Amino acid sequence: MSESFRYSDEFVRHAFYLLMTRLEKGHAEIRLSAFQIARELFVRSHCFRDLLLSDFQRFLELVLGKFFLHFIVTYVAVNLFITHVLADNTYSV
Repeated sequence: MSESFRYSDEFVRHAFYLLMTRLEKGHAEIRLSAFQIARELFVRSHCFRDLLLSDFQRFLELVLGKFFLHFIVTYVAVNLFITHVLADNTYSV
């Protein structure tokens, strides 16, 4: 597999499309396998990294789920706010 992806961006684009469609499946094992392949392609292919970053929001939603992604973003935002408030020392907590 790795030899094909080193020589052709067209193979990488096709693999990206297939992985995104597999991530849409409801079965957890299919999504896990697609994620593991995506991880390998991310390390080996600049083209794949570009494609993934262009559709990163959708990728995260498919891998994590919209609810969990919203939870993570909220958690990080609250922690950043608390850190900022504690560092500023102008507010009493």
